[in-house]
Amino acid sequence: APGTGSSGSGTSGSPYTGIHDAIHALIAAGPGSELLLKTGVYTPSMAWNTITWGSGSPGSLYTIRPETFTADTTRGIPEGTTSVIWRTTGGAAFNFGVSGAGYWTIRGIEFDAANLTVGTIDYITHNYGNNNIEFRNCKFSNRAQTSGALVVHINYANTGAQTILRNNSVRYCWFTNAAAQASHDIYCRSSGNVFEHNLFASNTQRSAIQFFASNGSGYNVQQNTVRFNEFADYGNVGSNNGNVLFGENCSRNYVYCNLFHDSPTRYAIDFHGGSGVSGDSSDNLAAYNTIYNCLRGIIVGSATTGFTGTILKKNIAYSNGSTAAHNLVDNCSGTVKLGNSVDGTNPQFTAVGDDNYTLSAGTPAGIRADSVLVGSPFDDVDYTGATRDATEPSMGAYEYDAAST
Repeated sequence: APGTGSSGSGTSGSPYTGIHDAIHALIAAGPGSELLLKTGVYTPSMAWNTITWGSGSPGSLYTIRPETFTADTTRGIPEGTTSVIWRTTGGAAFNFGVSGAGYWTIRGIEFDAANLTVGTIDYITHNYGNNNIEFRNCKFSNRAQTSGALVVHINYANTGAQTILRNNSVRYCWFTNAAAQASHDIYCRSSGNVFEHNLFASNTQRSAIQFFASNGSGYNVQQNTVRFNEFADYGNVGSNNGNVLFGENCSRNYVYCNLFHDSPTRYAIDFHGGSGVSGDSSDNLAAYNTIYNCLRGIIVGSATTGFTGTILKKNIAYSNGSTAAHNLVDNCSGTVKLGNSVDGTNPQFTAVGDDNYTLSAGTPAGIRADSVLVGSPFDDVDYTGATRDATEPSMGAYEYDAAST
C-alpha cells in the first residue's frame, strides 16, 4: 500500500507499507512471483543499489503491477485509468542497481516525474547487466525538470561493454506531457532492445528515442528495433531534435512501420552522427514509416560523421518542411533507396484532419501497390497488424485494403 513505513505482512488485507520491504519480499519469494500494488500514489525514496535484485527466467518472470489491472493492447494506458501512480520525490524512481537484474516485467504503473529534483539524470535506470526487463502498459508523464540537465524517463546507461546490457523492451506504453528541456523519453546506449506499440505524444524536448554509444567505437549500439509506434505533437528544444535519433557507433538498427505526424519543429528519423565520439554508423534500416508535417522527414548523416549503407525502404514522407526536398535529406554516399514516396506526391491519406493516415482509394497506385524487395521480416504486417500483400505491399505504415480502408 502507499506509504513509507515498515509494517504489514504482505497480504491483501495487511499489505506492506514500504516499497523497499515489498521488493525484498518479492525477490525472496523467487522467480515467477508478483508484487501487487494497491491503488494510490507511491512516493518511494530508496537506496536502490542496496537491493540484490535476482533474475527470473523466460518462463518465470518477476512481476510488479497494480492489484487491479487490465492490460491495454492498443497504445498505452488511456488517461484516467491508471490506478497506481509512482511519483518519487528526489532522485531516480526506479534503479535496477548493480547486481544484474534479469527477466522482470513492470506493468500498468504511471511513472509521474513532476517531483524530480534539479540535477536528476534519469527517472528509471538500467545498468550493469539488467537484461530482459520489460515495461508494459505503463505511462510516463509530467517530467517538469527544466534546469537544463539531461533528464530521461528511461536510461539504458551501459557504462561497460555492449554485451553487459541487452534485450530489454518497452511495449504498449504512453510517454506524455514532458516539458523538460534538453531531455529524452528513452536514451539507449545498448543493443538488442525493442520499443514497440508505444505512443509518444505532446512532449517538448530533444528526442523521443535517442541511440548513442557515448563510450566510443568499442560500444556499438546495434540491433535495436523501433516498430509500430506513434510519434505526434512534439515541440523542440536543444540541437538534437529527431523523434528517433541515431548518433555515432550505431549500426544495424531497425526503425519500421511507425507513424510520425504533426511535429513541425522536429525531424522524424534522424541518422545524425557526429557528437565528438569517433566511430561511423552503418547498415541501419528505416522501412514502411509514414511521416507527415514534421520539420524534416528522414535525414541521413546531418553532422560530421557519416552513415554508410543506410537502407530506406517503402517509406512515405509527405508535407514535411517547406519543400519536397525536406521529406528526405541524404548527406551520405551509399544510401540504398528502395521504393520510397518522398518526391512530394500526395499520398491521399484518408483523413489528415482526423489523424487518419491510412491510404484512401485515391492514393496513387504506385504507393498502394509497389513490389520492391518483398520477403524480409519488415514486410510482414502493417501498423495495425494486417498482413501485407505478398506481391504488392503498400508503402508506409498502413497496408491498403480496398475492402476495408
